[in-house]
Amino acid sequence: MQQGWRVGVVIPARNEEAHIATVLETLPKSVDVAVVVNDGSTDNTKRIAMDTKISAEVVVLSTEGIGVGGAIDTGHKYLIDRLEVPFVSVVMAGDGQMNPNNLNSLIEPVINQQFDYVKGDRSKHKYGYNRMPLLRKFASAILSFFTTLAAGQRIRDPQCGFTATSYRVLSEWDWSRSWNGYGYPNFWLINLSKKGFKIGHVPVESIYRTETSG
Repeated sequence: MQQGWRVGVVIPARNEEAHIATVLETLPKSVDVAVVVNDGSTDNTKRIAMDTKISAEVVVLSTEGIGVGGAIDTGHKYLIDRLEVPFVSVVMAGDGQMNPNNLNSLIEPVINQQFDYVKGDRSKHKYGYNRMPLLRKFASAILSFFTTLAAGQRIRDPQCGFTATSYRVLSEWDWSRSWNGYGYPNFWLINLSKKGFKIGHVPVESIYRTETSG
């Protein structure tokens, strides 16, 4: 909990046995519930997540390869039913590429009601994209341009999935029209803009090691 707001974290994970324990163990103490959505993993992601003990409650939900967007929606909807308002729902990937030390600064503008939805902006962090593959940097710049056009407001680093969403947004969202695949962040940004929700950006660090980018 932070400043009277409950904090939930949605962690979509598919075959992340090498990283999921670290992602959970490094969550800040402000987190009340961590929801790992195990989306069709064929490794030990589910077991490791269930066995990891942290101060927050850990819930593991299973989906059958519905895609990262669908997995995130599953976690958001669980938190709607699980947490009393006010609450904020944070999305962190299960691959360890998001720095948990940035979580509290990400949720702060939502809790202070400056913004309804805050997204990470890797381009403005002091370490920049921090070893992000060149192809992904190029793709991010192109997608930023087109997402800005579609949203009608300046959107930086639209593919960054490290986000914080107010319960107010989640309570009004049309879940029947969401997006299951990798265009999920762009879909949300465009529709948030159309609905008049306030979108904010906070610098976050990207952590790239030796993973292969798709």
